[in-house]
Amino acid sequence: KAIPGAVVEYCIAVSNGAGSATATDVTVTDDVPVDFVDYITSSILLNGTVDGTGTCNADGTAGGQFTNDQVIGDLDPIAAEETLTLTFQATIR
Repeated sequence: KAIPGAVVEYCIAVSNGAGSATATDVTVTDDVPVDFVDYITSSILLNGTVDGTGTCNADGTAGGQFTNDQVIGDLDPIAAEETLTLTFQATIR
């Protein structure tokens, strides 16, 4: 249920498979809805981690941007069997 004023957090996790070479030049670009939320620009965190259950941790560093209807961020190189995240928040109108 969308409650006006509530803050929701989005997490995009990017994983590199076992035995893979380190992934470099990784840019996350994701379309985001703009009809019913206001994005908190300062909330974008890059290069965060996930815990043992796959839940995103809020341990990334500030970066990224909202452009038009997209969130965009460059991740650090991702080694084999590693996962990095891009997280951001929005307030429901």
